[in-house]
Amino acid sequence: MAGPVRKIKLGSQGLEVSAMGLGCMSLTASAYGPAKPEEDMIKIIHHAVNSGITHLDTSDFYGPQANEILIGKALKGLERGSVQLATKFGIKSLFEECDIRGDPEYARACCEASLKRLDVDYIDLYYVHRIDSRVPIEITMGELKKLVEEGKIKYVGLSEATPSTIRRAHAIHPITAVQLEWSLWTRVHEEEVIPTCRELGIGIVPYSPLGSGFFALGPKLTEAMPDEDLRKYNPRFQGENLEHNKNLFERIHELARKKGCTPSQLALAWLVHQGTGVCPIPGTSRMENLNQNIGALSVKLSPQDMAELESIAAADAFKGSRLSPTILALSNVETPPLSSWNSRYTTIEHQFVIIYTVKTGNPNFLDINRFVKRTRIRPPIITLHHRHFDLHLSFSMESFLTNNQLHSRFKLDHRRTPSIDHQNNIKAPKWQKFHDSN
Repeated sequence: MAGPVRKIKLGSQGLEVSAMGLGCMSLTASAYGPAKPEEDMIKIIHHAVNSGITHLDTSDFYGPQANEILIGKALKGLERGSVQLATKFGIKSLFEECDIRGDPEYARACCEASLKRLDVDYIDLYYVHRIDSRVPIEITMGELKKLVEEGKIKYVGLSEATPSTIRRAHAIHPITAVQLEWSLWTRVHEEEVIPTCRELGIGIVPYSPLGSGFFALGPKLTEAMPDEDLRKYNPRFQGENLEHNKNLFERIHELARKKGCTPSQLALAWLVHQGTGVCPIPGTSRMENLNQNIGALSVKLSPQDMAELESIAAADAFKGSRLSPTILALSNVETPPLSSWNSRYTTIEHQFVIIYTVKTGNPNFLDINRFVKRTRIRPPIITLHHRHFDLHLSFSMESFLTNNQLHSRFKLDHRRTPSIDHQNNIKAPKWQKFHDSN
């Protein structure tokens, strides 16, 4: 039986959380599968908190929104002050069109909506879920600082941010925690991001600490996945990658057997032994898995154990990308300099759209990706046809008016230019015609 769950300091602004948290994404419909019975999931949350796991992590994107509603219902049976509640904003859509938002109006609207869904007066830790590459991080942080001053949030966090973004954000308002994927499965952040957090006194919250469940079941995980589980498409669960990763799992399983614990407990214990200010947030929708995760806090690892584990799971040991290409492209992006921001053009809701028909059989994705990075527009939607493809590009009025790359590539037909009324609302016709300037 595991002992009491200790408290740790997360960051240097005064936030104390349990040494392990509960990632709540899988408690509602998610990339891991369909929704589960609400009553059972509330029991999971109550059992976690009553067992000492008081740091609950959710997001407005989980469900979507249903996860926050579930947490709000679960909190009704708990003392609010006993729970450290974390939620996130910034991902508006990942389907059909990826849409990441970090503008002040959106940040405030999301916070207000999360407070209502959670039915609380304040949020303990509010994260930027993904960084908006079109908005200087200073602008986003400025609004979050106001929300702190108003008492709506207590602490601010970032998720999947680069060292430079972390430093720029921290200069505006102290960052309490950075959430990132960190585990024996993924160690890419150990070179730059984690040292940056250590230097600045920022806490670290590893998500997917069990390698998206790989350390719980190993290669058998794919056999147990429901049809709706998008992990099936993770490159690390595919073909030769899976066969290679299976061998590494067996070696970790053998070391766990010697330590008298499960592979998942060993993987969590490795993170818990990474030093101060680290709070992994494994997720589960099963009571037995929750109890097993809590038991990881009692597993003791010697320096020799740590070294042996790290020799098996070196930084590049596991084969395959850690995330799908679409999601990976949204991680660790940079934001434009503050000097580029012009508040006159902040109506990001209003979008120009190009349907750009290219007379060729297959798009050159490399060239398209370079164009997207140069212009900082949203990733395009590509519709393939027999002899051509349509490239759907969307970008804000601010982007078009201030972006030379867009001007040099496309010229707007001024006969169909949108008009702007006295309230600065864009009245766009049903379609916009652009000429390729080449």
